[in-house]
Amino acid sequence: MPFTPGNETSGNLSAVGLARETTFNTPVTPSQFDPFNSLALGADPGLFFPQVMQGIREADVFALYGQEKMAGGLDSPLFPHNGILAWIAAVGHDGSQSGSSTTAVNGTIGAASAGATTITWTAVTGVPVSGSYIQVGIAANGVFGVSALGTGIAPSQVIKVTAVTGSGPYTLTVPALAYAIVASGAGQNNTAQAVIAPFFHAVIPGVRPCSLTIEKNMGGLQSEQFSGCMVNTFALKLPTSNAEASFSADLMAASVAVLDTPSAITGIDDGLPFVFAEGALSLFGQSLNTVSNVTVTLGNTVKDTYTVGSSHMPTYLTPTTRTVSGQLTVIFYSLDDSTYGYFKKALPSLATSGVPTQGALSLTLAHPDLTAFNIVLPQINIEKIADEVKIGDMIMQTLDFKASYNIASSGILTSYFSNNVAYAPY
Repeated sequence: MPFTPGNETSGNLSAVGLARETTFNTPVTPSQFDPFNSLALGADPGLFFPQVMQGIREADVFALYGQEKMAGGLDSPLFPHNGILAWIAAVGHDGSQSGSSTTAVNGTIGAASAGATTITWTAVTGVPVSGSYIQVGIAANGVFGVSALGTGIAPSQVIKVTAVTGSGPYTLTVPALAYAIVASGAGQNNTAQAVIAPFFHAVIPGVRPCSLTIEKNMGGLQSEQFSGCMVNTFALKLPTSNAEASFSADLMAASVAVLDTPSAITGIDDGLPFVFAEGALSLFGQSLNTVSNVTVTLGNTVKDTYTVGSSHMPTYLTPTTRTVSGQLTVIFYSLDDSTYGYFKKALPSLATSGVPTQGALSLTLAHPDLTAFNIVLPQINIEKIADEVKIGDMIMQTLDFKASYNIASSGILTSYFSNNVAYAPY
């Protein structure tokens, strides 16, 4: 593109687009743009020089190129819609959707395959109209929101109705179904009812989380398009200060391209970031209002593998070991209280029967409009505990915790979010 050296460009004109890839490392157009703080995702060409001696002082003679690496961090406020793909890609995938209560319209749906664009509605009460939404899932009629999220054989889903024909049973024209609808037998999920926003999404841990295309719009002039992006670490931060809830996502990409014409900036809604006053936290089954700072960090330990005869870019980006840890800063109350005595709960030498406390941690951030972000760690232990005693200040305790796989719940975490924008899976 035409460019005059010396013309500067403000970073404020930049943007970050995200999209979930259907096929790893096959780039796609952004489905949302994240109002971000910074994006350090960049390139290392992999330049090296074999160290040789040949009668000169210089050892750097033959310029070679080895492993080309694309990595860096995305820092952003935590919104209920914008940028939420970074969390989904850190955990796994958006595995189930539901809606919120509206006027009673319910029925059943005939069996249909994933990708179908027409479904059959048998009315119990009323018929949906064009432009409305229906929730199809395993929950009974009258169950909405988090309670309606089904993640089994046949997940729940929200479907937009674009046309209604017939006189009963009715034929509903819809966008391609995200999941199959099973009308009978194991995993039946054909219970249907009308819903409205906000829409709820279950984030399901996966063996291999989804990959992203991330477009780094450089001041509206050009874009760096990174494909095959995997989230190596995701750190959620909730300070009790004049600062929003935020996240830092450390990314690794499989390839990059230059776009002379950046993608149009779309998919930004007017939802607000969360703040600490909208939070609710519980630890070991006890709701707490004594926490001043929270961090939760998920690590995927992504391994980049290069192969002979391929390009300089990694052939594989593989999430290996998953870890979840974090930190809480709490106001000191007691060393050995049965509820708040974290000092005694953490140490084997002091804990009841010599067994430190193990239990759940739950964090929910919720706007007044019911849009929300939630994460539950069913099994954590206090890894370290530090007492902060400072002159002229409150006595605080810093609790470092580690989450572990819970055999009973078959997982290390559960999570959902809700917003007024997206009814379909991300």
